[in-house]
Amino acid sequence: MPAINESQPKARQTHPLRQAAIVLYATLAILWLAIPQSVSNWSRDYLPDFVQPATKPITETVERFANATGIPHAYEYAHALFQSATKP
Repeated sequence: MPAINESQPKARQTHPLRQAAIVLYATLAILWLAIPQSVSNWSRDYLPDFVQPATKPITETVERFANATGIPHAYEYAHALFQSATKP
C-alpha cells in the first residue's frame, strides 16, 4: 500500500490533435496504397517541375509496392461490389 505522501502515477494525457493527425495520416497512407496512381497523377499534374525529380522515385516505389501486394485489386473489387449494391 503506498504511503500517503507518495505521488500516484499520472494518467496518460490524451492529445486529441495528435490522435486526429495519426488517424488522418494513416487514412491517407491506406488510400495511397489502395489507389497508388492517384498520388502519382496528382504530383505530376500539380507539383512544380523542379519538385518532380524528388517525388517521382517515391511515388513509383509506393505504386510498385502496392501493385506487388495486390491492394489495388482488393480496392477495385470492393469498389465494384459497392457500386453494384448501390445502383438501382
